[in-house]
Amino acid sequence: MTALREVEAVFILADISGYTRFMIANQRALHHAQVIISELIRTLLDEVKMPLKIAEIEGDAVFLYAVKEGNPQAWEKARRTIGWTLENFSEVFYKKLDKLVMASPCGCGACHNMEHLKIKVVAHSGKAIINTIDRFLKISGVDTIIAHRLLKNTVPSDDYILVTKSAFEDLQFSNAHCFTPHQEKYEDVGTIEAFVCLTREGVVSAPKAKPSFAISDIPMYVRASVELLLLKLGLMKPAKLDFNA
Repeated sequence: MTALREVEAVFILADISGYTRFMIANQRALHHAQVIISELIRTLLDEVKMPLKIAEIEGDAVFLYAVKEGNPQAWEKARRTIGWTLENFSEVFYKKLDKLVMASPCGCGACHNMEHLKIKVVAHSGKAIINTIDRFLKISGVDTIIAHRLLKNTVPSDDYILVTKSAFEDLQFSNAHCFTPHQEKYEDVGTIEAFVCLTREGVVSAPKAKPSFAISDIPMYVRASVELLLLKLGLMKPAKLDFNA
């Protein structure tokens, strides 16, 4: 069964910068490279709160959307939740990356070079058609194309939040003064007025303390060996299986 509806929505892409180069350069450690990317993507997904919904996971990026519906009071709360979530993506991404770097004893190319990964976030508001075919969802329209096109831009950094003028008016940010006017030009979609916040580069800060981490922060390919050792030492209890669940 097919269901179509036109909506006004905010479209968000959180993209891991350097993904293609990272995967190609580490083909010999492809499994480790994919696990690292998957754990970083999972960290971003953990931050997604209503009204944001996941449209698709696109390899190195998460495509999210939030439909603008409901009463004005509800949207006022939603626009703040979405804006703050976008700002928080960078923080949780780098915290997780620092923990993965610290926790991994592996010396393969993927593990050795994962510290060079970065994150960029794009947001745009507009119209789209939501097409539901059975249990599969497809979002399409010119504004979704614009959101994806903006991942290729002239921002002189790989750490940023790029928000189009329409999305900037729709959302509320806790650090709005960070954003500066920006413009992108494309042959097919024309000139896009936007605002950019550089989230990491050019900021001088005190040396970071080493992050604390738990077993859950250790890459999956290392975690199994660590848990086995803890079980043998009696420092960890085996998981109980509930066959009646």
